[in-house]
Amino acid sequence: MHPSAPQQEPKQVSNGLEPPAPLQQREDRWTPAAQRKLAINENSPEYVERKVKALLNKLTVENFDSVSNQIIDWTNKSENEKNGATMILVIKLVFEKAVDEEHQSETYARLCRKMMECISQDAQDDNIRNSAGEPVVGGHLFRRYLLNRCQEDFERGCSKDSAQATTGLEATNDSNAEDSSNATSKDGEPALYSDEYYALRKAKRQGLGLVRFLGELFKLQMLTERIMHECVIALLSKNDNPEEEKIESVCKLLTTIGQAFDTPKANVHMDIYFGMMQTLADDTNVAGRIRSQLLDAIELRQRSWRPRNVTAGPSPIAHVRERDSKEKPAAAQKASMTRGESQRGGRGALEQGSDGRNVAGPPGPAAAGDLKITGKYSFDLVGMRVSYLLNNLQLENFDSVSDRIIHWANKFDNGNDGAMLFLVVVLIFRKATANEHRASLYA
Repeated sequence: MHPSAPQQEPKQVSNGLEPPAPLQQREDRWTPAAQRKLAINENSPEYVERKVKALLNKLTVENFDSVSNQIIDWTNKSENEKNGATMILVIKLVFEKAVDEEHQSETYARLCRKMMECISQDAQDDNIRNSAGEPVVGGHLFRRYLLNRCQEDFERGCSKDSAQATTGLEATNDSNAEDSSNATSKDGEPALYSDEYYALRKAKRQGLGLVRFLGELFKLQMLTERIMHECVIALLSKNDNPEEEKIESVCKLLTTIGQAFDTPKANVHMDIYFGMMQTLADDTNVAGRIRSQLLDAIELRQRSWRPRNVTAGPSPIAHVRERDSKEKPAAAQKASMTRGESQRGGRGALEQGSDGRNVAGPPGPAAAGDLKITGKYSFDLVGMRVSYLLNNLQLENFDSVSDRIIHWANKFDNGNDGAMLFLVVVLIFRKATANEHRASLYA
């Protein structure tokens, strides 16, 4: 031990000390969910919300039937209620998932359709009645709740006053932060990576997800054509001073429902809608990105709603693996055939000369795909050797390298009917046409 290092005195341990008192456990301490299971009320909204959220996170195309059945079971707890509180909660969770995950809108629309068809007829809300004064029950009640939620969010998104109020509230809350951290840029737009920037990005993403979800519900006949017309009219109402978000939304909506919506009955209305969109596309004051989306939607209708690049929707993993298993052998066979043609020097195929014309070569005797030839040598070996020699051919070593190339060309005496000689000629021809400055050397 270093002499200057302080020495620690050993701790005094006495057998006469009393043992420490046991740790006192508080009643409000945190405990794992497994231990709290007995104390949790399975009918409480918090418990139902946690379970349904977990099921929605697991929902895929593969397990759609099993997971959707479990979600329906939780929704059917409204049988013991008079106000449909559990059903409203489940619809809220599904709706929020659908608008936040646009790429899964089709799956969530299918889920809503199945829930409408399979929901228990004992679920009712005494506050909602039909024209005859009877309570709306089962699937009709579910559809009423879902339409109300869609209408509320759509009208909130189209309301400019509410948007301004929200922006003003955010600006008021962040006024002090803006002065110190420069939260807004010079042109009035929110600064990159600021809280307001992320809030606007989220609102835009959810707005596009909402119209996509509405379109998928319409395709499953859960929304009527009248509702779709009202949505399009609301988005195109301010044609003189359009908002970019609304133009993007109407493009997304018409792209989603166009094929099912553009019927002879609605042809007159569709012509008016697309006439207004064409006017916006011709307006130079509209941003180029928005004009491109308008032109894409217009062109899609002109092609009878047949997209240029068909994007497949969600597919079960089994179908993906089956498709890959069929495509891989075909791709490997194609690559093998291409490699074989290049290694044989393209015998029997057209060769391109230095003037760009195609020169037909004599067909070789070997069968297609047969790389091996009779004798000691193969096309693989000769091709690699001759290509290496041609790459090293210079004026200084012309005699020695050319003799070695002639040596490999003479291998046609092994009974391959001149196929080896033809391979060497093709390699020299390709080198000469690809390297014009060395044409005299190859000649």
